Amino acid sequence: MFKLVFSNRIKYYLRSKEYLFWMLIFPILLSTLFNFAFANLLSGEEMETIPVAIVADEKAEEGIEMQVYRQIFAQEMFEASYINEEKAKEELEQEKIAGYISFTGGTHLVVAGNGYAQTVLQEIMNYVNQQISAITRIYLVNMGEVSPEFEAAMQETKSYIRDLTVSHEEPNLIVVYFYTVLAMTAFFASNGGVLEVMSVQANQSSVAMRVNLAPVGKMRIFLPSVLAAELLQIIVLIIVMLYIRFALGIDFGSRYGLILLNTIVGSLAGMGFGTMIGAIVKKNETFKTGVCIGFTMFCCFLSGMMGSDVK
Repeated sequence: MFKLVFSNRIKYYLRSKEYLFWMLIFPILLSTLFNFAFANLLSGEEMETIPVAIVADEKAEEGIEMQVYRQIFAQEMFEASYINEEKAKEELEQEKIAGYISFTGGTHLVVAGNGYAQTVLQEIMNYVNQQISAITRIYLVNMGEVSPEFEAAMQETKSYIRDLTVSHEEPNLIVVYFYTVLAMTAFFASNGGVLEVMSVQANQSSVAMRVNLAPVGKMRIFLPSVLAAELLQIIVLIIVMLYIRFALGIDFGSRYGLILLNTIVGSLAGMGFGTMIGAIVKKNETFKTGVCIGFTMFCCFLSGMMGSDVK
Protein backbone atom coordinates (compact mmCIF):
# COMPACT_ATOMS: atom_id res chain seq x y z
CA MET A 1 0.00 0.00 0.00
CA PHE A 2 2.78 2.43 0.98
CA LYS A 3 4.71 1.81 -2.24
CA LEU A 4 1.63 2.22 -4.41
CA VAL A 5 0.56 5.53 -2.86
CA PHE A 6 4.15 6.81 -2.79
CA SER A 7 4.80 6.05 -6.47
CA ASN A 8 1.42 7.47 -7.55
CA ARG A 9 2.07 10.76 -5.77
CA ILE A 10 5.51 10.99 -7.39
CA LYS A 11 3.89 10.55 -10.79
CA TYR A 12 1.21 13.11 -9.92
CA TYR A 13 3.74 15.81 -9.05
CA LEU A 14 5.95 15.07 -12.05
CA ARG A 15 2.94 15.42 -14.37
CA SER A 16 1.83 18.68 -12.76
CA LYS A 17 3.12 21.55 -14.90
CA GLU A 18 2.13 24.08 -12.23
CA TYR A 19 4.12 22.20 -9.59
CA LEU A 20 7.21 21.91 -11.78
CA PHE A 21 7.07 25.58 -12.67
CA TRP A 22 6.80 27.00 -9.16
CA MET A 23 9.03 24.45 -7.44
CA LEU A 24 11.79 24.16 -10.04
CA ILE A 25 11.56 26.53 -13.01
CA PHE A 26 10.69 29.66 -11.01
CA PRO A 27 13.66 29.42 -8.57
CA ILE A 28 16.00 28.80 -11.52
CA LEU A 29 14.59 31.80 -13.42
CA LEU A 30 14.78 34.00 -10.33
CA SER A 31 18.39 33.04 -9.56
CA THR A 32 19.27 33.66 -13.23
CA LEU A 33 17.72 37.13 -13.08
CA PHE A 34 19.62 37.84 -9.86
CA ASN A 35 22.82 36.79 -11.58
CA PHE A 36 22.15 39.14 -14.53
CA ALA A 37 21.23 42.00 -12.20
CA PHE A 38 24.07 41.66 -9.71
CA ALA A 39 26.89 40.14 -11.77
CA ASN A 40 28.88 43.39 -12.01
CA LEU A 41 27.38 45.19 -9.04
CA LEU A 42 30.42 44.87 -6.80
CA SER A 43 32.95 45.51 -9.54
CA GLY A 44 31.99 49.19 -9.53
CA GLU A 45 32.59 49.37 -5.79
CA GLU A 46 36.22 48.27 -5.82
CA MET A 47 38.49 50.55 -3.84
CA GLU A 48 40.34 53.00 -6.04
CA THR A 49 43.65 54.62 -5.13
CA ILE A 50 43.16 58.22 -4.00
CA PRO A 51 45.90 60.63 -5.17
CA VAL A 52 46.56 63.27 -2.52
CA ALA A 53 49.26 65.87 -1.96
CA ILE A 54 50.68 67.26 1.29
CA VAL A 55 52.06 70.77 1.51
CA ALA A 56 54.17 71.34 4.61
CA ASP A 57 57.00 73.54 5.84
CA GLU A 58 59.89 72.46 8.07
CA LYS A 59 57.98 73.29 11.25
CA ALA A 60 54.99 71.19 10.22
CA GLU A 61 57.27 68.29 9.29
CA GLU A 62 58.20 67.88 12.94
CA GLY A 63 54.64 68.19 14.30
CA ILE A 64 52.41 65.37 15.49
CA GLU A 65 49.82 66.13 12.82
CA MET A 66 52.31 65.49 10.05
CA GLN A 67 53.29 62.18 11.61
CA VAL A 68 49.66 61.09 11.80
CA TYR A 69 48.98 62.02 8.17
CA ARG A 70 52.13 60.24 7.04
CA GLN A 71 50.93 57.03 8.70
CA ILE A 72 47.46 57.32 7.20
CA PHE A 73 48.58 58.14 3.67
CA ALA A 74 51.15 55.34 3.74
CA GLN A 75 48.27 52.89 3.32
CA GLU A 76 47.62 51.22 -0.03
CA MET A 77 44.46 53.14 -0.84
CA PHE A 78 46.38 56.43 -1.03
CA GLU A 79 49.00 57.74 -3.42
CA ALA A 80 50.59 60.59 -1.51
CA SER A 81 53.06 63.15 -2.82
CA TYR A 82 54.87 65.84 -0.82
CA ILE A 83 55.12 69.00 -2.92
CA ASN A 84 54.92 72.76 -2.57
CA GLU A 85 51.63 74.62 -2.65
CA GLU A 86 52.08 76.04 -6.15
CA LYS A 87 52.63 72.56 -7.57
CA ALA A 88 49.68 71.23 -5.56
CA LYS A 89 47.34 73.88 -7.00
CA GLU A 90 48.51 73.07 -10.51
CA GLU A 91 47.93 69.32 -10.09
CA LEU A 92 44.54 69.96 -8.50
CA GLU A 93 43.44 72.04 -11.49
CA GLN A 94 44.63 69.28 -13.82
CA GLU A 95 42.73 66.72 -11.67
CA LYS A 96 45.91 64.76 -11.04
CA ILE A 97 45.08 64.75 -7.33
CA ALA A 98 41.79 64.61 -5.46
CA GLY A 99 42.93 67.31 -3.05
CA TYR A 100 45.79 68.48 -0.92
CA ILE A 101 46.36 69.21 2.73
CA SER A 102 48.18 72.40 3.52
CA PHE A 103 49.82 73.28 6.83
CA THR A 104 50.35 76.91 5.83
CA GLY A 105 48.43 79.17 8.20
CA GLY A 106 46.89 76.21 9.97
CA THR A 107 45.82 72.84 8.70
CA HIS A 108 43.22 72.86 5.95
CA LEU A 109 42.05 70.67 3.10
CA VAL A 110 41.71 71.99 -0.46
CA VAL A 111 39.58 70.11 -3.00
CA ALA A 112 38.13 71.05 -6.37
CA GLY A 113 34.84 69.18 -6.30
CA ASN A 114 32.59 66.70 -4.54
CA GLY A 115 33.00 62.97 -4.79
CA TYR A 116 34.03 59.76 -3.10
CA ALA A 117 37.73 60.67 -2.83
CA GLN A 118 37.04 64.18 -1.52
CA THR A 119 34.64 62.80 1.08
CA VAL A 120 37.24 60.29 2.29
CA LEU A 121 39.86 63.04 2.65
CA GLN A 122 37.42 65.22 4.56
CA GLU A 123 36.51 62.40 6.93
CA ILE A 124 40.18 61.63 7.54
CA MET A 125 40.88 65.26 8.33
CA ASN A 126 37.93 65.40 10.74
CA TYR A 127 39.16 62.25 12.44
CA VAL A 128 42.71 63.55 12.84
CA ASN A 129 41.47 66.88 14.20
CA GLN A 130 39.26 65.12 16.75
CA GLN A 131 42.08 62.87 17.91
CA ILE A 132 44.55 65.74 18.24
CA SER A 133 41.98 67.85 20.07
CA ALA A 134 41.29 65.03 22.52
CA ILE A 135 44.99 64.42 23.16
CA THR A 136 45.61 68.14 23.65
CA ARG A 137 42.81 68.40 26.24
CA ILE A 138 44.14 65.37 28.10
CA TYR A 139 47.63 66.88 28.24
CA LEU A 140 46.26 70.22 29.47
CA VAL A 141 44.18 68.61 32.20
CA ASN A 142 47.17 66.56 33.39
CA MET A 143 49.61 69.49 33.15
CA GLY A 144 51.52 67.70 30.41
CA GLU A 145 52.14 64.65 32.56
CA VAL A 146 50.77 61.38 31.19
CA SER A 147 51.83 57.81 31.73
CA PRO A 148 53.98 55.94 29.20
CA GLU A 149 51.13 53.43 28.91
CA PHE A 150 48.80 56.19 27.74
CA GLU A 151 51.25 57.43 25.13
CA ALA A 152 51.72 53.88 23.87
CA ALA A 153 47.95 53.35 23.72
CA MET A 154 47.46 56.54 21.71
CA GLN A 155 49.97 55.38 19.14
CA GLU A 156 48.44 51.93 18.81
CA THR A 157 45.43 51.18 16.64
CA LYS A 158 43.51 48.10 17.73
CA SER A 159 41.26 46.08 15.45
CA TYR A 160 38.41 44.09 16.95
CA ILE A 161 37.39 42.46 13.68
CA ARG A 162 38.88 39.19 12.50
CA ASP A 163 38.49 37.93 8.94
CA LEU A 164 37.49 34.30 8.49
CA THR A 165 37.69 32.67 5.08
CA VAL A 166 35.19 29.89 4.36
CA SER A 167 35.75 29.92 0.62
CA HIS A 168 38.60 30.09 -1.83
CA GLU A 169 37.02 33.18 -3.40
CA GLU A 170 36.67 36.75 -2.14
CA PRO A 171 33.61 37.50 0.06
CA ASN A 172 30.61 38.53 -2.01
CA LEU A 173 27.54 40.09 -0.42
CA ILE A 174 25.50 39.20 -3.50
CA VAL A 175 25.47 35.56 -2.37
CA VAL A 176 22.84 36.57 0.22
CA TYR A 177 20.28 36.84 -2.59
CA PHE A 178 21.00 33.30 -3.75
CA TYR A 179 20.70 31.99 -0.21
CA THR A 180 17.21 33.51 -0.11
CA VAL A 181 16.35 31.67 -3.34
CA LEU A 182 17.29 28.39 -1.66
CA ALA A 183 15.25 29.34 1.40
CA MET A 184 12.26 30.28 -0.76
CA THR A 185 12.48 27.00 -2.67
CA ALA A 186 12.66 25.06 0.59
CA PHE A 187 9.63 26.76 2.08
CA PHE A 188 7.60 26.34 -1.10
CA ALA A 189 7.11 22.82 0.26
CA SER A 190 4.23 24.37 2.18
CA ASN A 191 2.17 24.24 -1.02
CA GLY A 192 2.61 20.46 -1.10
CA GLY A 193 1.58 20.28 2.54
CA VAL A 194 -1.67 22.12 1.80
CA LEU A 195 -2.40 19.83 -1.13
CA GLU A 196 -1.75 16.62 0.82
CA VAL A 197 -4.05 17.64 3.68
CA MET A 198 -6.81 18.57 1.25
CA SER A 199 -6.36 15.18 -0.45
CA VAL A 200 -7.39 13.29 2.71
CA GLN A 201 -9.89 15.67 4.32
CA ALA A 202 -13.32 14.70 3.01
CA ASN A 203 -14.80 18.15 3.67
CA GLN A 204 -12.14 19.92 1.57
CA SER A 205 -12.06 18.22 -1.84
CA SER A 206 -13.88 15.72 -4.01
CA VAL A 207 -10.71 13.62 -4.25
CA ALA A 208 -10.64 13.32 -0.45
CA MET A 209 -14.26 12.19 -0.44
CA ARG A 210 -13.35 9.24 -2.66
CA VAL A 211 -10.24 8.51 -0.59
CA ASN A 212 -12.27 8.34 2.60
CA LEU A 213 -14.57 5.73 1.05
CA ALA A 214 -11.61 3.32 0.81
CA PRO A 215 -11.24 0.84 3.72
CA VAL A 216 -7.84 2.30 4.59
CA GLY A 217 -6.86 4.68 7.38
CA LYS A 218 -6.11 8.22 6.32
CA MET A 219 -2.59 8.14 7.79
CA ARG A 220 -1.67 5.18 5.54
CA ILE A 221 -2.42 7.43 2.57
CA PHE A 222 -1.31 10.75 4.01
CA LEU A 223 2.15 9.66 5.22
CA PRO A 224 3.50 8.22 1.93
CA SER A 225 1.98 11.17 0.05
CA VAL A 226 3.80 13.68 2.24
CA LEU A 227 7.04 11.72 2.00
CA ALA A 228 6.73 11.68 -1.80
CA ALA A 229 6.25 15.46 -1.87
CA GLU A 230 9.19 15.96 0.50
CA LEU A 231 11.49 13.70 -1.53
CA LEU A 232 10.74 15.63 -4.70
CA GLN A 233 11.32 18.88 -2.83
CA ILE A 234 14.77 17.72 -1.72
CA ILE A 235 15.63 16.71 -5.29
CA VAL A 236 14.48 20.13 -6.51
CA LEU A 237 16.65 21.84 -3.88
CA ILE A 238 19.69 19.87 -5.00
CA ILE A 239 19.04 20.76 -8.65
CA VAL A 240 18.62 24.48 -7.83
CA MET A 241 21.75 24.49 -5.68
CA LEU A 242 23.79 22.76 -8.40
CA TYR A 243 22.47 25.21 -11.00
CA ILE A 244 23.39 28.23 -8.89
CA ARG A 245 26.83 26.83 -8.09
CA PHE A 246 27.96 25.49 -11.45
CA ALA A 247 25.80 27.20 -14.08
CA LEU A 248 25.87 30.66 -12.49
CA GLY A 249 29.23 30.27 -10.73
CA ILE A 250 28.03 31.45 -7.30
CA ASP A 251 30.28 30.15 -4.53
CA PHE A 252 28.44 29.31 -1.30
CA GLY A 253 31.66 28.44 0.50
CA SER A 254 32.92 25.03 1.51
CA ARG A 255 30.15 23.76 3.79
CA TYR A 256 27.74 22.44 1.19
CA GLY A 257 26.72 19.55 3.40
CA LEU A 258 25.49 21.93 6.10
CA ILE A 259 23.80 24.14 3.51
CA LEU A 260 21.94 21.16 2.07
CA LEU A 261 21.00 19.96 5.56
CA ASN A 262 19.72 23.43 6.41
CA THR A 263 17.57 23.59 3.29
CA ILE A 264 16.18 20.11 3.96
CA VAL A 265 15.22 21.17 7.47
CA GLY A 266 13.68 24.28 5.93
CA SER A 267 11.62 22.20 3.51
CA LEU A 268 10.41 20.03 6.40
CA ALA A 269 9.39 23.19 8.23
CA GLY A 270 7.63 24.40 5.09
CA MET A 271 5.81 21.09 4.71
CA GLY A 272 4.74 21.25 8.34
CA PHE A 273 3.54 24.83 7.93
CA GLY A 274 1.56 23.87 4.83
CA THR A 275 -0.13 20.94 6.55
CA MET A 276 -1.05 23.21 9.45
CA ILE A 277 -2.60 25.81 7.13
CA GLY A 278 -4.37 23.06 5.18
CA ALA A 279 -5.87 21.64 8.37
CA ILE A 280 -6.94 24.78 10.26
CA VAL A 281 -7.89 27.24 7.49
CA LYS A 282 -11.42 26.54 6.25
CA LYS A 283 -11.07 28.08 2.80
CA ASN A 284 -10.44 26.83 -0.71
CA GLU A 285 -7.07 25.69 -2.06
CA THR A 286 -6.33 29.03 -3.75
CA PHE A 287 -6.71 30.94 -0.49
CA LYS A 288 -4.55 28.47 1.47
CA THR A 289 -1.84 28.52 -1.19
CA GLY A 290 -1.94 32.32 -1.15
CA VAL A 291 -1.39 32.31 2.62
CA CYS A 292 1.62 30.00 2.25
CA ILE A 293 3.16 31.99 -0.59
CA GLY A 294 2.51 35.31 1.18
CA PHE A 295 4.15 34.07 4.38
CA THR A 296 7.07 32.63 2.42
CA MET A 297 7.72 35.87 0.54
CA PHE A 298 7.44 37.90 3.76
CA CYS A 299 10.13 35.68 5.29
CA CYS A 300 12.21 36.10 2.13
CA PHE A 301 11.89 39.88 2.53
CA LEU A 302 13.14 39.67 6.12
CA SER A 303 16.06 37.48 5.01
CA GLY A 304 17.23 40.03 2.43
CA MET A 305 15.75 38.92 -0.90
CA MET A 306 14.47 42.43 -1.72
CA GLY A 307 17.53 44.11 -0.21
CA SER A 308 20.47 42.63 1.65
CA ASP A 309 20.43 45.50 4.18
CA VAL A 310 17.04 44.29 5.46
CA LYS A 311 18.70 41.10 6.66
